[in-house]
Amino acid sequence: MVFLQGCEIDIEPTSISGPTAITLRPNKFTDVTMNEYIYSDTGGVGVLNFVYTENDLPQVSNEELPNVEIRFRIEPADSIENDPANNVLSNGYAYSAKVNGTLTSPIPRPVGRLSNYVVRLEKDQRIVSVGYTASDVSGIYRVIGEAYYKGSLVTAKTSMVYVKIPDLREFDRKGYDSYKKMLWNFVGQTEFHISNNYVQSNKVGYALSDIAIYIVDTYAKNHNGDSNFIVRMTDASLPWGGMFWIGYTEDTDLSINRVDGYGNPYTITYDAYVHKRVYAPPHRTHRDGRNIDISSYSDDGSGNKDTSRPLYIGDITEAVSNYNKISHMEVWSVIKEADHYHLTCNIASNYYYPYEY
Repeated sequence: MVFLQGCEIDIEPTSISGPTAITLRPNKFTDVTMNEYIYSDTGGVGVLNFVYTENDLPQVSNEELPNVEIRFRIEPADSIENDPANNVLSNGYAYSAKVNGTLTSPIPRPVGRLSNYVVRLEKDQRIVSVGYTASDVSGIYRVIGEAYYKGSLVTAKTSMVYVKIPDLREFDRKGYDSYKKMLWNFVGQTEFHISNNYVQSNKVGYALSDIAIYIVDTYAKNHNGDSNFIVRMTDASLPWGGMFWIGYTEDTDLSINRVDGYGNPYTITYDAYVHKRVYAPPHRTHRDGRNIDISSYSDDGSGNKDTSRPLYIGDITEAVSNYNKISHMEVWSVIKEADHYHLTCNIASNYYYPYEY
């Protein structure tokens, strides 16, 4: 049974100089999830080194370097044509929210934060180091350091940062047994995200295909031998992980304090029932390939709910319990959420909550 697709080459995080690239994991800021534990490791923070040689500043002597000011900014570097993280809006101007009280479109994308946005060189100094805290939205980002001599732009240096959870793989949209009977159907694509079926490499992939079989078998046992149940999976993670925003409206207002690419603070507000939450919760997990949503109904084989086959909490908890027991460890945990069940694979790498089980 094949269920993982594609492959990627990851660039190991390191400090960089000039137009090279590093990879950092997406962060999870307290301004988005204020009541949750924030994983404070260094995986989402890097140091970027910008070098300004004599050729870059040909008319500036070492003694004149204190008259050089480096101005930094961050901007997204992916596009509709190059969107490996599936976070670029094809019609961004169709969505708006309030930025500092003013209705704004398109909605600004969080780009992360720098330790310094303006640095004045010292005598004989030609290397400037700046810390970058990655965005909570995965994707490709460009950090630009423009050199101004006595107020005039002389040159600019660029460093690229790939913000991603490493080693995520695509899980097959459909799964079948050896008799070509469908076991699962992975649906849930929206106008915002067509790639919602990524999980952590082999660990989650194998465990997810296995638990689907256990759910089908348990359903048949508990429902008069009905073996036609199809597990309807709806969301896992995005291709590069990070915030899995889904663009829904909510019944409460949401305000988030952020910093733009130039270091200017701003407050973005999504009004209840009005503004679609682009680059914002409600999805608070599904960030690192460990979480999968399963519908509380069977799929009909064509991506629709089969409401004649409800999956009760007793069915799925029994399947999870049996699978964990045979595995001699708590591979899966499950909770009920609205019209679906939220599964967490506990044997995968936990990039956000290291003490969560």
